[in-house]
Amino acid sequence: MSTRRRSDPRLRALLAALLLTTPLSSLTRVARAADPETSPAPDPMEPLRERFRVGMEQYRAGRFADAILTWEQIHRELGPETGYRLSYNLGRAYDAAQDLTKAAEHYESYLAQVASRRARSEPLEPLVEKQEGAARERLAQLVATRGRIEVASGERPTVARVDNGEPRLAGFVAYVAPGSHAITFGTGAATSRTQVSVREGEIVVVSPPALAVAPPEEPRPARISVPPGDTRPREPPPPFSSTWLYVAGGVTLASAVLPVVGYANALSTKSDFQSTDDRAAKERLAADYDGERGFAYGSLAVTGGLAAITLGLGAAWLWWRPGAARVLSSGPVAGTF
Repeated sequence: MSTRRRSDPRLRALLAALLLTTPLSSLTRVARAADPETSPAPDPMEPLRERFRVGMEQYRAGRFADAILTWEQIHRELGPETGYRLSYNLGRAYDAAQDLTKAAEHYESYLAQVASRRARSEPLEPLVEKQEGAARERLAQLVATRGRIEVASGERPTVARVDNGEPRLAGFVAYVAPGSHAITFGTGAATSRTQVSVREGEIVVVSPPALAVAPPEEPRPARISVPPGDTRPREPPPPFSSTWLYVAGGVTLASAVLPVVGYANALSTKSDFQSTDDRAAKERLAADYDGERGFAYGSLAVTGGLAAITLGLGAAWLWWRPGAARVLSSGPVAGTF
């Protein structure tokens, strides 16, 4: 019993020392952790912070494109105002990936948000002010060493592309290497191309041309003007072209050669028949004469049939279109559309 009493004063002194040296906040957290009803709720930002750390690991490993994808998703979820500090990280990632246009845009967004908070007298962490100076210095370097092409927005939203970059809505500033560059406005067939030259530290403003598409004109019926004084109604077109008449006439004339050749051969054979006294030759010539004369008569019949067809076509053409002979003789009617 006496031993227990001697140890109690020392134990009480040790507990008092612990209470005096332990911060009150630590004791409060321990108390809350011991009591489930008073423990703090989970932090909704913790999943985003974990994704941010993944992007940081990708950035440090030199996987800048992966880091950009990771941080851009978080930046879209938070918005440029809440996630303004992520704008600086994105600027650094785009800078490392040599996409200087988007790097400059994120630097400018970060500086604008910092200035807005300073104007509202919000406290800024030392790291924020340090990054502000770094972003401002990097922007000054880009302005001094690169050329800038300001692609102005037009009256209507227009897609624009600088060189072979990605198409964007007009209304941005592209940071480019000094030299000549091509700006393409529009997409598909309705495009316009502009060539500009820019020097270090220079900014060139390019406005989109008018790419308005004219509405299609309504088709208008053809009108044929009639010479003055001729008030006669126009005749309907013939059932076939006059070319058929010329073709039929040409074939008929060509077929007339056959009976002429046939009669000439028959006459020659008849002359040979009369000039010879050989009986066998006379029999042979007589047979040849009959065949050649039959060929001449037959070809003459063919020519006559073709002539009849040609005359029939001509009659049908003239019958279908009264007064066609006068039209053919006076030349074609002038027409305007």
